[in-house]
Amino acid sequence: MKSVFGPPAPRIAALCIIVCLGCLSLFAQDLDEVTISGRITDSNGDPVVGARILVTLASTGARRNAVSKANGRYSLIELLPGIYKLTVSATGFGDKQTDELTTISGQHFRLNFSLSPATVTAEQTINISEDNAPVIDTTRTVVGGTITQDEIEELPNTSNDVLDLVFTLGQTAEEPLSIRNLAGDDRIGKGSERDQPSGVIGAGSVSLAGGAAYSTNITIDGLDNNDDRLAQERFQPSIDSVAEVQVITNQFSAEYGRASGGRINIRTRAGARKFRGRFSMFFEDDGLNANTFNNNRRGLSRLPFTEYEPGGTLSGPVPFWYFKDRTFFFSSYSYRDRDATTQIFTALPLDQNPRFVLPAPTNPETARSDLNEPGSALIASYIARASTPQRRQRFTQRLDHNFTDNHNITINYQRGRSDGFRQYRETTRFLEETLQGRIRDNDSFYITDNYVVNSNVVNQVRFLYSDYRPNFATNNPLGPVVLLRLIDETLIGNPDRISGTVVVGNSTGNFARLRNEKRYQFQETANFVVGEFNLRFGADIQRIDSTNNELRDTTGTFNFENADGFLGNEVVRYRRNSGAVSELKNTYSGFFA
Repeated sequence: MKSVFGPPAPRIAALCIIVCLGCLSLFAQDLDEVTISGRITDSNGDPVVGARILVTLASTGARRNAVSKANGRYSLIELLPGIYKLTVSATGFGDKQTDELTTISGQHFRLNFSLSPATVTAEQTINISEDNAPVIDTTRTVVGGTITQDEIEELPNTSNDVLDLVFTLGQTAEEPLSIRNLAGDDRIGKGSERDQPSGVIGAGSVSLAGGAAYSTNITIDGLDNNDDRLAQERFQPSIDSVAEVQVITNQFSAEYGRASGGRINIRTRAGARKFRGRFSMFFEDDGLNANTFNNNRRGLSRLPFTEYEPGGTLSGPVPFWYFKDRTFFFSSYSYRDRDATTQIFTALPLDQNPRFVLPAPTNPETARSDLNEPGSALIASYIARASTPQRRQRFTQRLDHNFTDNHNITINYQRGRSDGFRQYRETTRFLEETLQGRIRDNDSFYITDNYVVNSNVVNQVRFLYSDYRPNFATNNPLGPVVLLRLIDETLIGNPDRISGTVVVGNSTGNFARLRNEKRYQFQETANFVVGEFNLRFGADIQRIDSTNNELRDTTGTFNFENADGFLGNEVVRYRRNSGAVSELKNTYSGFFA
């Protein structure tokens, strides 16, 4: 069939594609590794052809080399971030060597050398200072920042969560309706109708450059670390196991464009040629905490709170057999033992229903009528303190092995266990057995294989397997839900007035669910140096198998309009859902150039 565009159309389309690819190649962006390039000249400024540039990673002794071309230019691509020394040598010229050059992910340094004849000078060491520091490539359009290892260790961080340090960078903000750093007593206004929520489920964790917080792509060592349903990370490594946190807010290439809001990459630490160990202890309790306003007003003491979080790291070489000088390990472990308490201030019927026994009111002398049914059933204050502990473990084991100077592999295992019932607020709507806990278990394996074909071609293969099991439910997730609506006769405006629905049975609100997700990711990236250009081609494929058990109304939800109706078994509404278990199987494929 004849084209409606005429004969020139295919040629124009092909030309457009070639031009676009050329533009993309010119500004190829590698956000996870380091590139060092430059020009080698003699004392007259003429290019030196065939000069050998040797770069050595100080921590492990791993080496890479390149040879200068006819125009004197060289390029070393896909280098691991770290501290390097460069040595330049050429026949007939004296060697030159730099002192330590510190690099971080995504940097492209331009470092030029001027060689002198060997008869004039012996090997020289160049001390890098502000006057002769390598020039960082300013043609890159990526916008963002990096939190280095020194900053991670020195910045105060009361949460011991590395992602909280992201807020020290510009163009970052908390998620909408965030409850970070709120006081433990946030009950305001006239009672439960004005209780602030415990945070919006699925709102995300970090907003970058004004973007939606749920559109931030979080990765570990360049591989996926997102909980797509809850718009947050699946796992946070121990802060002692993190080498740097890179935040990209804008202008990144399509290779990293899985989410529109920006990218946060956590790079883990690697072992070195020397054995090193570290131990830390984070401690916090209520001894220095001020009491809350409402507790002082009611004559109650402050809530008990104690937290211990010991942690440690061990790293070094594997010093025997084939692995000596080739294999390095880094291990990290932390354990949080947090004993917190939640204040419950609500009201319950003074009498009991034998079919569903509730706790007795703690202050029967405060008995008053339920305004939903004046003159009948009495309600009284129920004030209690529920233990809501949190236990969390984080373990990281990383192995780096160098087959040769041109071939290395990294294997990383991440294990997370978190079981927490802390509520972060006073509650007027829930009894102890209806408080929801958040269980997040994760096991992930990351593998990265780098192979240097020659100084102009480097291939990288990455693989991820993740087994993620987040649960948001009560201790009895399959029990019935009982909702009791109460309005006491206390004067409007009294902060202790109870008005609203009290959950006295199992709670399935706030997206309660039991979920099991397995994720597989495969990345292939080929890097080429062609003239003065760096070309990148690759593919990114993800497979997600998820089973979700939605608990909302699946065990039966009973609504009672007032206390009298509860005592008389008068249900005004009953709900029950079927088919709560769903399976999701998705495959995402992306190709970039």
